[in-house]
Amino acid sequence: MSVEFAVLFHLSPSDRNRGERVEVARHAARNLQLSDETTQSLEASWELEDPLVKSYRVSYADLRGDHEEEFVMPLLSPGNLRVSEEWYNRFRVTWDPPQSPTTGYRIVYQPIYVPGPVLETVVGEDVNSKMLLNLLSGTEYSVQVTASYPTGQSEPLLVNSKTLFLGVSGLSTYQIRPISLCVQWQPLLQATLYRVSIQSTLNGQRQEVSLGAGSSRQCFYDLTPGSQYQISVHTQMQEMEGPAVSITDMTCPELNCRRKEEDYKSFS
Repeated sequence: MSVEFAVLFHLSPSDRNRGERVEVARHAARNLQLSDETTQSLEASWELEDPLVKSYRVSYADLRGDHEEEFVMPLLSPGNLRVSEEWYNRFRVTWDPPQSPTTGYRIVYQPIYVPGPVLETVVGEDVNSKMLLNLLSGTEYSVQVTASYPTGQSEPLLVNSKTLFLGVSGLSTYQIRPISLCVQWQPLLQATLYRVSIQSTLNGQRQEVSLGAGSSRQCFYDLTPGSQYQISVHTQMQEMEGPAVSITDMTCPELNCRRKEEDYKSFS
């Protein structure tokens, strides 16, 4: 078997853009050794102490010329991984291809701070951008892109990105009575529906209503005096529903009813 090395050097972008001819002395690998031979494999090692060396192209063939292989070491990773087109349930990742030919790319992504599955997708060698769909709203994801080669995988390139939050803001209660209370919020421009529910933290008594896109308040009745309730608002946009935005408050007792009229007026 014969083994051949080509040493690849990194040229700066300014050298390439000027269009000038750049001559670089090619230093052969020193002290090339073959070891750990088996019937199907062997290990090649060498020395080269030149800081300009970026990678090695290694080719090997049997002496009869029946079989020849070539690969680049180290396996080059993609570059400049970036995120764009962030939305409530998706975003796009884009990367620059490595200088050596690949067989494709492997994209692995998962939520960082909340439980969620590790998801994976594979694209071809002529693809350098991918829209990641069906993500959780308002969730930060870790994304890694790996270049695939016939001889293995490159080191992954990493980036974090967060989807937009599909939910209301400014949720508060007002007009609190012994057997009723109201809730108000700042509506979301893209919303198509709100699902608003109230549930007793004591006995689980629950009510739920669905409201149109322009709604910003809702009152609930037939409640228990002096009881604590959790009010939750889910925002829907077409077929998508965001996580609950919740607030907890109590109906006032019969003889000591506090009211939040000033809060309601300032909100309105």
